[in-house]
Amino acid sequence: MTSRTAVWHAGVDRASRWAAILLGFSIPISVALDNLLLALLAALFVLGGRYRDKLARIRENPVAVAAALLYAMFLVGAFYGKASAADARLYLGKYIDLLFIGVLLPVFADPVTRRRGLLAIGASMVVTLIASYLGVIGVLHGRPENSALVFKGQITQNLFLAVFAFALLVYAHYQGNRRTPWLLRALALIVVADVLFFGQGRTGYMTVILLSLYLFFILARWRGVLVVALAAIVIGAFSAAVPNSLSARIEQAVREARQWQPSGESTTSIGIRLDFYYHSLKIIEKHPLVGVGTGGFEAAYARANKDNNQGPVRNPSNEYFLVTAQQGLVGLALLIALFVTQWRSAPRLGDRGATLVARGLVLAMASGCLFNSFLLDHTEGLAFAWMSALLFSGWNGAAGSRCKAADSADCSNSD
Repeated sequence: MTSRTAVWHAGVDRASRWAAILLGFSIPISVALDNLLLALLAALFVLGGRYRDKLARIRENPVAVAAALLYAMFLVGAFYGKASAADARLYLGKYIDLLFIGVLLPVFADPVTRRRGLLAIGASMVVTLIASYLGVIGVLHGRPENSALVFKGQITQNLFLAVFAFALLVYAHYQGNRRTPWLLRALALIVVADVLFFGQGRTGYMTVILLSLYLFFILARWRGVLVVALAAIVIGAFSAAVPNSLSARIEQAVREARQWQPSGESTTSIGIRLDFYYHSLKIIEKHPLVGVGTGGFEAAYARANKDNNQGPVRNPSNEYFLVTAQQGLVGLALLIALFVTQWRSAPRLGDRGATLVARGLVLAMASGCLFNSFLLDHTEGLAFAWMSALLFSGWNGAAGSRCKAADSADCSNSD
C-alpha cells in the first residue's frame, strides 16, 4: 500500500467515524440530517474500498448476517406477487436501514468511536428531555396534540426516552466512582417521569415496565421484580387518585378495545389498530408461506377489507403482521431469528453493561413491533440499525465463555 493510499484510507475512515457519531445525535431530532448522513456514509463505504475486509467483518458477525438475510427476503419478495415496481421500491427503501448494520460495523470497530457514539445519542436525548420539559411549562411550543413532544411524535419520543432511562440505570450500576451513578439514576427518574406523566405514549409505558422488570430481575432477581411491582402499585394508586395523562390513556385504551367490533368501521385509535390486525390475519390466512410480496400489502388489505373507509393502509401497525403478510412465515421466521440472534450474541460483547443495553434494545424493539411497524418506520428502524451496529461491532465469539465464568447474573446469561 502506497503512502498516498494509506492517507486516503485514513481520511475516509476518519470522516466515516464522525459521520456515524453525528448520526447518533441526529436520529432523535432531524430526518433531513439523517438522510444526508446516511448518503455520506454509503458514499464513504464505497470510496473507502477494502471490500474484502469489510465483507469478512460482516460475514463474521451473526447480527449483520441475520439482518442481511431478512433484507434479502424483502428483495426476493419484490419479484413475486402483484405489487407495482413503485410500491416494491418504497418498501425496499424503508427497510434499507437493515443493511446499514453491515455498513456501520467497521466504523464502530474502534472502542473510542463507540463511546463517542453513545455520548452523541445520549446528548441528543438530554436535549430532547430538556425541550420536553420546557414545552410542558410553556417556554417552548411543542406539537399541537401535546406540548411535551418536540422533535418526534409520542410513540418515537417515549420509546427513545424509555430506552435511554434503561441505559442510564445500566451504566450507573457499572460505574466505578461514587458520584456519577447517583447522577445517572436521578436523570433516569426524570426521564421516566416525562414518559409516564407527560409523553402520553402507551408504547412508552409498556417499554418502561418491560425494561424495568428485566433490569431489576437481572440485578436482584425476584426481589427486583417485587420492587418494580410495588412501584407500579404506587404509581397506579397515584394515577387513580389524581387525574393525569397516564391514567387517562390507559382508561381510553381499555374502553376502545371493549367497544371494537370485527364487522364495524372503527374510528378510535385502538379500534383502528384492531381492524388492521383482523384484516391482516385474513391476508396471512390466504398467503401463509411467502406472503403477497414486498409492497403488496396495501392492495391485499384493500381486497381483504372491501368496505374500508380509512383510506390507503400501507402497514397494520404491527411489524410481525406486516412481514408475515408480505413475506409469509418465511419472513416472520427471519425477523424472529434477527431478534434471537441479537439476544444470544449479547453476552459475547465482552462488557456487561453493553450486554444489558443490547438485550434491552431487543426487548424494546421486539415488544414495540407488536403495536407498531418499527422496522418500516424511518426513525425507529434507523435507531435500531445504528444501535445494533454500535453495540454488536464489539462482538467477540470468545467473550461469552469469559462472561459466563465471571458473573452470570451481571452478564445476563440466561441461554
